[in-house]
Amino acid sequence: MGNIILALAIVGVSIIFFIKSFGFPIVNNVVSAGWWPRIISILLFITSSMATFEAVKNYRRNLAKESKEQRRARVESAPGYFPWGTKRMIGTCVLFGFYMVIGLNYLGFILSTLIFAPALTIWLGNKKYWQAALTGIITAAGLTTIFCIIMRIPMPRGTGIFRSFSLLFY
Repeated sequence: MGNIILALAIVGVSIIFFIKSFGFPIVNNVVSAGWWPRIISILLFITSSMATFEAVKNYRRNLAKESKEQRRARVESAPGYFPWGTKRMIGTCVLFGFYMVIGLNYLGFILSTLIFAPALTIWLGNKKYWQAALTGIITAAGLTTIFCIIMRIPMPRGTGIFRSFSLLFY
């Protein structure tokens, strides 16, 4: 399945390159700077389309050979498989929504990241709470250093006392 996705992504990139190539100048209708990107993007489109068709053909051939039990074992052994995947996905989206709406707006970046990062790692299955807490501290410190101190990009500071707390760091 990964080959199909990658080949389709390359098809999309080749289409984007082809469209963007019309921005290059063409002088007197001869082969110039504008023609080379078009030729490359057309060749990329052709080869990635062939790769897509081949990957789909191989994927369908392999699926036809599998039994129901083999398919279940393959899905369960996949690296991204969660036994209760839909609940975990919805819970992650809800947790991320709380982080974006409530955490960043009211608590500020530092405090909300100190809460969100460990909560997310525990929710995704980490049973070592000290690692989750360390993840939150390292994430908040690292992102604050990179964005606020080095790059001078302001992060959300929160409101009230949480704003005063954020002002201590950046």
